[in-house]
This record gives sequence, structure tokens and C-alpha cells, in this order.
Amino acid sequence: MNFVQQKTTPLNTPVMQNLYKLYLSALLCLSAGTAPAQIYAYYKTGNKIRKYALQPDRQLTDTSFKFPVYSDFPSLSQSYALKNGQSLRLSDTKVRVPASGWHLTGRFFTRNVLNVTVTMLNRGVELPLARFAPNRQGYQYPLDVELKPDSLFRTPPDSIVVRISYHKADTAKGASLILGDLSIDQQSIVQHYSPSDLFTTLPFRNQSKSVAPKTVFEDLGQYRHFPSGQSEQDYKATIFIEGAQNDTPAYLDSVFMFLVTRYPFYKTRSLDREQVIDRARRLLQYSEPLCNRVNAMNEFLGAAIGDPHFYIYSRCQPRFDKSLVSPIVCYDLNGKCVIAAVNDRDLQTQVALGSVITEISGIDKQLLTGATALQVNNWLRKKAGEEVILGLKDAGGRKGQVRYLTKAAYPALPGRRDRSRLFIQINDTSSYYRVSSISDAFVNDFISNLDSISHSRKLILDFRNCGGGDFFAGARLLSCFVPGARKLFDFRAIATGKMDSVVAEAGLSPVSYPQKGQLVLLYNRNSACVAELLLYALSKYRSNTLRISSERSAGALAFTYQVVLPGGDDVAFTTNALSPGEILLDGRSIEKSGLLPDIMVHLDTVSDLAPYDDKLLQVALHAGEKYKAGKRKFGTR
Repeated sequence: MNFVQQKTTPLNTPVMQNLYKLYLSALLCLSAGTAPAQIYAYYKTGNKIRKYALQPDRQLTDTSFKFPVYSDFPSLSQSYALKNGQSLRLSDTKVRVPASGWHLTGRFFTRNVLNVTVTMLNRGVELPLARFAPNRQGYQYPLDVELKPDSLFRTPPDSIVVRISYHKADTAKGASLILGDLSIDQQSIVQHYSPSDLFTTLPFRNQSKSVAPKTVFEDLGQYRHFPSGQSEQDYKATIFIEGAQNDTPAYLDSVFMFLVTRYPFYKTRSLDREQVIDRARRLLQYSEPLCNRVNAMNEFLGAAIGDPHFYIYSRCQPRFDKSLVSPIVCYDLNGKCVIAAVNDRDLQTQVALGSVITEISGIDKQLLTGATALQVNNWLRKKAGEEVILGLKDAGGRKGQVRYLTKAAYPALPGRRDRSRLFIQINDTSSYYRVSSISDAFVNDFISNLDSISHSRKLILDFRNCGGGDFFAGARLLSCFVPGARKLFDFRAIATGKMDSVVAEAGLSPVSYPQKGQLVLLYNRNSACVAELLLYALSKYRSNTLRISSERSAGALAFTYQVVLPGGDDVAFTTNALSPGEILLDGRSIEKSGLLPDIMVHLDTVSDLAPYDDKLLQVALHAGEKYKAGKRKFGTR
């Protein structure tokens, strides 16, 4: 800011005092070191050019089988049943491409197939191109294999003949292999400077670069309607930072303050924006080592903002070390961190389930006050042979102490339910499916299991501890239950306040769960973002649906981004501060408030938790329409 002095102004006047405050604020922001003069933001895209494409002929048998969208692979309405050892011709598309970066890509559906081999016939010689084993029967993840050596294509032929063979998983049964598409592509990664208006304001200077042109948002056929005026470049989920210095600390403070200032949910979360920004500036007054700085920033973001979509990932955080183990597992129950499992027979007689840990050797007692189960479980994990001393208080208020030596391993003892499986046929009428993360891979597997699931009159979808995932994948998962086009959410532009909506396209899944089937949705406070979107949409669009929980959902529904800093320190912000719009459910925000269930279940003891009796699941198994007095529009009482 430039101030042109017209006349002498005394220091004690209100004008000079205000200028002095501005000067101090600038000093607080820059006192840890002057911000780099030029910072740029860019994103990367994959560039795929199809060089050889499948040329269907009379030997190929058409099927009515359809392939759903998977990432940037489009949906396919046509497919082909392959014979074992069948040859296919890939024809040159006559597109000029670089003579490197060749990939074989394809879409497959399998039944009773152990493995698949793709070879190329070249001058009487059969050359191996790819071999894969199905992760499970059904829709396979798209095949994408780099072809080496490149010399095979240095003099590109007019066409290429490939042969596809497979072995049966069970030789006594029939098998089928369905092909959606097969091609040979040239792939590369391209860097683009972002044209987003966000990066034309300080500390960014993208306007001085040759930026990518703004283009209309690409919905990949997933949305029937998306808000007008939205550009594809504003939704690039990973942003990289660069500048003259390839050094993380040089950019950390500036990017931190930019994101804190830009954060869009101060009002929604009842936070004092100016107070939070002022506290953030004061945090940066003094220089300190990188890891200390990152840890202080993370503590600040958790305490001052408390948004699960706003934190810093870095090498400073302890990595999960498999050599560290603990016989004791804790869980958050009714606002307290309690012992939920003891996987050591010797300790089981000394440690009562439901006890609170009041002391851990080597850990400051004050840290245990208000600590979460995640934190306590990390503190409990030790190396084999390491001694641990614990202070305990049981459910009756009795205090005690236990001392033990950590063993090399602690397998789960009998009596705990196995929750590692995604799909369980519970009985003749009910199926259970755990939604761990909403991704293309998850939806792919779910669709592959729908034939088995559809025989169940009740399907229990367990969203507990599902932190969300991909919005496109969420639209596809919704289509498995609601085949028609439906509004996913309302959209309020942050810059203008203009309201619009996002509508999912119809028929994104080739199959769907029967409309007469009952859905029961389980969730907890860790169910967030796209999981919350689906919890709301499924209960809104399917009348025979129940939401069951012991608490509200996370209340964190937003577009999130990763902002990756340069240097070798692996520092990246996860943030929703770059979002061009706010996501609303029927015009209302669930930020911080979350969703209430139709049936609120009170968990009284540790035996009510999922590894044991799992009270929520028991209620879900016995819940019927009699529990539902009527649909609540917003899921609040």
C-alpha cells in the first residue's frame, strides 16, 4: 500500500494510530521472514491420445452389458463377449503422437476368471503386453499398463493384432470374459498455471504467467445440471506451489495466511473471522524449525477453526510404524475415551473394559485430559519389550495401576466381530455393506456385488467412520439406488451469493437395488462430506429408508483441495478454502451441525460397540417401518 503524505500528521491522531495498527499487522505477518516476491500456483493433467482403437468385426459377439463411468473412463453402452484366446484388431487412428509413453488400456468384466493375458502378434511372434488377476469377480478396475520397450512402436504399423486368453478360477464351472474397450494410447503429464482468480491476488502472481484458458466445468456425463459460470480450472483438486526458491519454509507462512483469510465458513461455524485471522498472524511472529511451525499451525487450525477439512499433512507427523503395537484399544464413547478391547489374556483380568486411562508412562498427564481415542491409541503403541505403566479408573470410579511389557504382536482375541469384510450376507433377508470410502474402486466393487445384494429385502449400509470421498463416485453410488436424475445439492456461489443446484444424471449405474427393498443407513460423528450427502439424498429419495446413529454426523460437507508446497519436506494443506461455492442441502448448510438420525441409539457400555454386540447393527436388523413416524425434511428434530 502506498501512502502519499500531503502534510505533517501528528502521531497521536486517530489517522496515524490506524496507520500504525496496519503497519504492526503487516509486521506480524512478515516477521518470520519476508514472503517470497513471486509465488505461482499450477495443476497437472493427464494427456491421453488414442493411437490404436478397437476395430469390432463379425467375430466379436455383442452383448447388452453396460460399463459404468470409472474416473476419466466414460460409460460404455456396448460390450463384447470374448472367447478364450480370441484375437482382436486395433487400428491406427492416424493421430500423430510422440514415440514414447505408450499404454495399453481396457475395460473388462469377469465371471470365474483366475487371470487374463493380453499378447501382441508381431511378425509371427507372440509378445506379452499385460497380465492381470481379477481383484474380485465382476467389473474390473480399468486396465492401464505401460508398454515396454517403446521400440515396438517406433515404426507404428497400420494395425495391431492382440490375443486375449484367460484361465478359469474353478475349472468345473463355466467362465465368461466381457470386453468393454481396448486401446493403445500415448500418455503424458502436463503442467498448467491456474487461471483461477484466486491466484491473481497476493501472495500469488499467476497473472504474470501464461495461464491455462478457462473452460466450462467437465462433468464427464455425471451431472445433468451444474451451476452456470463454473470453470473446470476452479475444481482442480490438487494445486502445486512454485517460486524462485525450492524451499518449503519460504512459502509456508504466506500460503497459511492466504488460506486462513480465504476460509469461507466463519459465519456458518459461528467464528469471529477477524479474531481468528489476528491470532493466526500472531502465531507467525517468531521464527522456529519447520516441524515446530507445522505442528503449531495444525494445533491452531484444530483449536481456532475445528474443521476436519482444514489441516496440514507433512513428514513432521509420525508415520504409522507396524513395529509398534499395543494390547489395549480405546474408543470414544459418550464423550469419553474408554478401553474397548484388551487383546492379551494376562491383562484381561487386570484391565476392565470401559475403564478410562488416567496415566501413560512417558506422556504428560495434562495431554490425557480431553484426548481422543485416536491420540490415546497412538500413545499406547510401543516397541516389543518396552515397559508400559498405566493409571486406570474403571466405570465404578475405582482407581488402579497396571504394568506390562509389550509383546511382539497381539492378535485379536475371540469374542470380537470381524469388521474387515465389506460385504456380509447376514441372513436370508438382510445384507450388510461397509462403506469405508466413496471412490471409483468402491462403487465398482459395489456394482459387482449388486446381483447378490438385490436378493436381500433389507440392505444395511454402514457409513461409520467414512470420511467421504469423490463427488462423482457419490453420484454413481446414489444411482445404484435412485436410477433417475436427482438433485444432489444446492450450490451458493461464494463470490456472488447466487443460488443454483447440482443434478446427477440418470442411469449412472447399469444395475440398481430394487425399489421395494429397505435401506438402513448407519453412521457416526466421523461420517463426513460425501457420506453425509448420500445419507441425506438416500433418505430423501427412497421412502423406505432409515438413518440410525448414536450421534450427529460430522457436519463437514464441502469441496476440498490439496495445496502442495515445493521442496522435499512433503508439506501439503488439505483445505476447503479454495472452494468457489458452498454446498447446501435443500437450501441449508450442515456445517458443524451435521445430520440427526431417524433413530437415535444410546450406547451405554463397551459391549454396545461395533467389535462386540454392535447395538446399532442390532437395531438396524430389527428396525422396520414401525420405527419411522414420518420423513423429516432436514433430519433435525
